[in-house]
Amino acid sequence: MRKTNRLLIGSAVLASMLTAQGVHGDVRRTTTQRRPYIVELGEPYSIGLNTLDEEARKNSDMRAYLNRYGWPDYAEIQEVMPEWPWESYEVRMFYLRRNLEVDFSHVVVSRALTDYGLLRYQGSIPIQKRHEIDVIMEARMAPPPPPPAAVEPVSVPSGEPAPDTSGN
Repeated sequence: MRKTNRLLIGSAVLASMLTAQGVHGDVRRTTTQRRPYIVELGEPYSIGLNTLDEEARKNSDMRAYLNRYGWPDYAEIQEVMPEWPWESYEVRMFYLRRNLEVDFSHVVVSRALTDYGLLRYQGSIPIQKRHEIDVIMEARMAPPPPPPAAVEPVSVPSGEPAPDTSGN
């Protein structure tokens, strides 16, 4: 009985200490100088045209932008610290020839209005990000490696006759 009480009290004290300090995992949390009002969580991940099209259906401004200016050369999703009424991620589109980054996010207004979203940022692509995108695009354009050469099995002659596989 005493061990159980000590364990419960110890667990409660530990939980209250962790809660008071605000426990955070090993997830990268950063703010950039160009957008100090956004806290990025983790690394962004690349998305394809199908995913971008799905996101455009949920975001009216993004859909209008794509219709007006065309599809980007590269797109990614960056998770951000949720801040009502914004969604917990941004869709970032990069137009390399124009050196342009545009970021959109979905806004939760009501259950009746499900495709509302806004442009959150528009500006030039940072040099480091441009380099990352160039490396990714080069890797996508590189031809696949050649298939491995076929190796013929080497038969070792033996004193026994080969088995009959003709079915007779």
